[in-house]
Amino acid sequence: MSDQLVSFSGITPSGGFLIDPVALEEVAEVALSRGESQPTWWRNLFRQAAALFKQTFFGWSVDLNCIDEAHWGVVFPEDISSEVRDAVEPLIEIRASQQAGRRFILFYRPGESVERWAKRYGVDNLLDPDPEKIPYYLLVAGSPQQIPFRFQQDLVTYATGRLCFENVIEYQNYIRNLVVYIRELEIQQAILETGRTGLLCVAPCRFNQENDFTHLGLEMTGRVREKWIGDKQFPEFAPPLLGNHATRSALLQVLTTLSPEVILFVGHGLHVPPGSEMSQADWEGALVCQEEDGLSWFSSADVTPKMQIHNSIWVALACHGAGTPAKSDYSSWFSEREMAHQDQVSSLPQRILGDNRPGLAFIGHVDSVTGLTASSDLFSKLLVEIYTGRRLGQAMRHFRERSVVSGDFILRWQDAFENSGMRPPQRESFAAQWIAWRDARNFLLLGDPAIQICQSSSALSS
Repeated sequence: MSDQLVSFSGITPSGGFLIDPVALEEVAEVALSRGESQPTWWRNLFRQAAALFKQTFFGWSVDLNCIDEAHWGVVFPEDISSEVRDAVEPLIEIRASQQAGRRFILFYRPGESVERWAKRYGVDNLLDPDPEKIPYYLLVAGSPQQIPFRFQQDLVTYATGRLCFENVIEYQNYIRNLVVYIRELEIQQAILETGRTGLLCVAPCRFNQENDFTHLGLEMTGRVREKWIGDKQFPEFAPPLLGNHATRSALLQVLTTLSPEVILFVGHGLHVPPGSEMSQADWEGALVCQEEDGLSWFSSADVTPKMQIHNSIWVALACHGAGTPAKSDYSSWFSEREMAHQDQVSSLPQRILGDNRPGLAFIGHVDSVTGLTASSDLFSKLLVEIYTGRRLGQAMRHFRERSVVSGDFILRWQDAFENSGMRPPQRESFAAQWIAWRDARNFLLLGDPAIQICQSSSALSS
């Protein structure tokens, strides 16, 4: 029997692991015993989608990178304030101009499932989509209390993004900047700002800790950089911050002197337990950097007007980078009863996207994340698609594919175990699929899912 361990991203303010490494065999036992109490429509969706996505990508028969065919819309909560709706209106207008004047404004009702919501708009089968009823690109505008994370996660056949800010001014900042960006991209085909660098890789490493998530993260950034060096179509990347060089002070210096187009951070996120002396709202999901004089992290407090992060895209493979659920998918190995009092979006991406000169998007995790995902090729695929002109929501399709395929695999084995006691012959492979399902579904996009940094790779290389 193998004793392979699964490492987790996540550091507490004391410097200890949020979750200690766990044996895959133990994960398999928990996964088998934890039946998934999912509704019938959800199980059927995953089973049918797993068989369908390779043929027609979840039933879509239009060019999904073309807004005029796939369409774009916004999903508001029913209790959306008039101020927030007015702030989003300029984006609705410019997207409408890209789809023959069509305006898609949809509303979510409290407690509504994705199935019930879709049927209310005339889509009876999520695998028989109709972009004239529900667009492929959906911008969810509201907090997780107004529209739950689960709603966004269950829209596996659509490309979604979320906007969630603390005040109307941040909504206005983001929308105003994005509208200008879209107009410029329509004219130039690629936004080529003077002095801009391409990809910045940041990967701290806790060399004195065995089985640490950051060792795998360092290896992953190495694979990404090899791909960049070997492919002429990508722009040069910024000098990377790896291992001992990935300190908070070094990151602050780079972000005030260079202007990276895409920032890839692979490492630990900070988890602040609810009720602790530190404010969870302010510090949860901060990116833990290489230790200097003790534990240090990059947080929303570090985002200042001096930083050159305007129109940047952030990709964070770190726990709670995008947000935190009230209850973790990995609660079996989590000592606290709850991760947060309620689902919440992290303050770092809110600050990055709501600043006076904001970034474009933040792709991150809303739970703990494991080293198995750091060892995958998901992020290399994501970055390649971003730099070859895919819209962000479509570039993230590999995460949705993995969620569907792994989820279907797990559901089938759990049904077999529940009905006949049959156990999977390769338990560690089963455990790895269970983790892949959870990790993939919890990566979410904050920002407009229809953003692209160029209209084609040839435009960018020119």
